[in-house]
Amino acid sequence: LAADAGGTSDPFAVITFKDETKKTGTRFKTLNPQFDETFEFTTHSTSVQDLIKIELYDYDLVGHNDPLGHCYFKVGDLPMNKTTNISLPLRLRDSADPIG
Repeated sequence: LAADAGGTSDPFAVITFKDETKKTGTRFKTLNPQFDETFEFTTHSTSVQDLIKIELYDYDLVGHNDPLGHCYFKVGDLPMNKTTNISLPLRLRDSADPIG
């Protein structure tokens, strides 16, 4: 989703699980960001139905960062104690469907 005048965006992601929030680095001037970053969250066997929320924003040097979209996925959909690469469909800003 292009959010800047030049037809690109400067996206970064905010990942939230329960009360923990982590942020990726910003990828400048792209419409196809690949974050290739690792984040660890503490989970328990009772967390399998809990959701991880990923919000994507366009970084703005001046003013507020613009929301681009979001997605959610269940902790139980990830293998335990393994690093996993994932690609998720992004729900645009106005979509209410919580599971991506």
